[in-house]
Amino acid sequence: MASKIRYDQINSTDKTGNGTKLVTASGSLTQDVPLLYDASGNAIVSTRRGNTTTYQCADSSTLPTSGNLASFDSSGNLRDSGISPSGGPGGGLGLFSGLITVPTISSSGLTTGWNQAAGFSATNNATGITLTDSATHTGSYLEGIVKTYPATTFTLTTLFSLPYTGQNFEAIGLCILDTLTGKALTFSAIWPASGNLWNFIVDGWNSPTSHNTTPLGRTNAVYSFMWIRLVDNGTTISFQASSDATWWYQVYGISKASSFLGSSGFHYLGAFIETGDTAGGFTIGTTLMSWSGA
Repeated sequence: MASKIRYDQINSTDKTGNGTKLVTASGSLTQDVPLLYDASGNAIVSTRRGNTTTYQCADSSTLPTSGNLASFDSSGNLRDSGISPSGGPGGGLGLFSGLITVPTISSSGLTTGWNQAAGFSATNNATGITLTDSATHTGSYLEGIVKTYPATTFTLTTLFSLPYTGQNFEAIGLCILDTLTGKALTFSAIWPASGNLWNFIVDGWNSPTSHNTTPLGRTNAVYSFMWIRLVDNGTTISFQASSDATWWYQVYGISKASSFLGSSGFHYLGAFIETGDTAGGFTIGTTLMSWSGA
């Protein structure tokens, strides 16, 4: 059994509402715990008697600290994962639960609003920070949440959801601002008017509603979510992308002095949405599911 399990978790509550027990093969470890699943989502059931189900794991297993999630190692031993979900804002788990740093507006420091329209909202939830706008806009309209740009070198790693709306020129991603009303550089996924897939793009803006230049045109398809990184070594910046937060490739890189903002234009950093040419009836949005490193 153990060799077939790559990774697993238990939750802090019993999903079935019935009693459960976990034991090693020799029966030396016994404690009431929630339901367990293997990597394929199948319940690992040893025996069931009445309302008590017993699950088996390797003899060297150790129980997680009360309230924490557990994971199986490569030998099938249960270990403490060190993760304790709250179930509230910033406490969710998902596809990349071992990699993500689930943010809240407060924990990320993204507490300053940027060009927020009446229909815009930024809210904490169990999987991150959801940015939405249900208002009608004509032409380009960028809005989001930002913080002061870091003073030292950094690598920012983020995960965004890319929900389908079919709205022309909707964009979701990272923004770097000179001022809250002036120039901006954005790295985002955009939904093109003539396509049916998200694409990466880099844009320079005179203001949140006035486009200036496109240093990198639409390139490479992006799907239902995207890991994107901003790396600043003090002299250059690079935007990177990944499908698993392990293998990264550089989408765009430039010296800060040669960038659209110039070396002195890096004052704010944040997450944004662009509503595109909305004609009403659309709600544009994304969930920022991970934010770490800046």
